[in-house]
Amino acid sequence: MADCPTDEPCALLTWHLQHEVGLLFAIHQSLEGDHAGAGTLLRDLVRIDQALVRGAPNLLASVVGLTDLSAALDKASLIQHRLSAEPAGPARDAALIEIVATAEAVTVQPSDIQPALVNDYLIQRAAIDTLTHDAGLLFDAAATARVLDARFERRASRAAAGDLPGALGAGEVSQKDQFGWWFDNAGGKLVLDTLSWNPQTVREGLEANFEAIDDRRARILAH
Repeated sequence: MADCPTDEPCALLTWHLQHEVGLLFAIHQSLEGDHAGAGTLLRDLVRIDQALVRGAPNLLASVVGLTDLSAALDKASLIQHRLSAEPAGPARDAALIEIVATAEAVTVQPSDIQPALVNDYLIQRAAIDTLTHDAGLLFDAAATARVLDARFERRASRAAAGDLPGALGAGEVSQKDQFGWWFDNAGGKLVLDTLSWNPQTVREGLEANFEAIDDRRARILAH
């Protein structure tokens, strides 16, 4: 990871694969009777996952963090189910307590994607500033920046309110859908339309993972 900055896809993939290995090792530890080791590893992975979600450099990193957190809770639930069928004992009981404590510590929510939204906005703002000097007469940098600023404020507000679809731009209408859009700042509207790109898979990934995390956390706590 040292040669791969955390805001690059290669670092996210590397960490995701390491996380998968960590979960497999936690299962191995549990099967071998090292319940304390399995519980500690799961706890640490969940802590890292939540830290990634809350400090994600972009929305893709948010998806990775939430996917890994969901997977960690799923494995914790499987281990909990298996341990519950074993005879009571100090190591087994302590491991079950650790798993419940780990689930209780999971507090991620839609508002946690705000840092990722801020970082995406800053990248988009820099892109507009870069175009200022050579975009030609069809590009009004100031007008374009004002629309981008308003869009960011709207999305950040929705994220703070826990409205995940709204934070990801649900319900927004492209300026290119307006009749005669090309008469005024056509270049700026094209740029904004490109910068508003938010893959459906990212939206679906965020929404599905938040739901799965809630379900898996509740399953552990209800056991």
